Amino acid sequence: MSEEKQLHLVPGADLKSADLSTKKLEGVNLQGANLEGAVARKALMKNANLEGANISGANFRSADMWGANLRNVQATNANLGRAKLFKANLDNANMEHANLEHADLGFASAKNLIITKGSLREAVLREANLEGARMQEVDLTKAVLTKANLTRANLNFAKLDSAKLEDMNLDQASLKGATLYQAVIANTSMVRANLADSNMRGVLFDNVNLEGALLTNANLSGANLERTTGLTLEQLAGAKKDGRTILPDIQGESAVKKAMGKIMGIFKKKS
Repeated sequence: MSEEKQLHLVPGADLKSADLSTKKLEGVNLQGANLEGAVARKALMKNANLEGANISGANFRSADMWGANLRNVQATNANLGRAKLFKANLDNANMEHANLEHADLGFASAKNLIITKGSLREAVLREANLEGARMQEVDLTKAVLTKANLTRANLNFAKLDSAKLEDMNLDQASLKGATLYQAVIANTSMVRANLADSNMRGVLFDNVNLEGALLTNANLSGANLERTTGLTLEQLAGAKKDGRTILPDIQGESAVKKAMGKIMGIFKKKS
């Protein structure tokens, strides 16, 4: 009897707690299958179809899931650390509390992904589409998000310390209470993003559009905003700044300085 038949690797199969470690399962169709608590460490699952499957609590650490279909998958508390999810489809997947540390999600589609309180620490999300993703309290420390799309994503209270946010779209994203200590944000659009109560201490903003962004109580101590666009005095008024904060040359601010200079000049002449 073949190994595939023994394991019943078919759509809707019950593979709860099954051991699939190191198995060659390229292109396997497990749509709607139950893999709760299964172990698939280092499994070869390129282009596998797991749409709608339940992999909650499963261990897919270091699995090769290049191009796999994980749409609508249930993956709460799953371990996909160091997994290869390059070009995988994770649209509408539920990965609350899941571990994807060091995982490669380059070019992945993860629209409306739910990964609340999960970990993407040091993960690679280069050119991933995370539009509308729910990523509250997720750990993205040192993650690479170059050219990723997080339009309207919810990153409230997320941790993005030392993350690389380059060539990104964060328009209308919410990062309320998020920490971005020493993150690098370059060539990125954050139009109407919610950055209230966020910690952006020491952040370098390089060619970043902050038009309409909410900065109420945001910590900008030591941040360099010299190369930002779209900022107004009103936006900055509610933010926390210190002597090391470098602000852009805002037109309104320059006008005020010039007006004050003229007034001071008049007073000197009169005296």
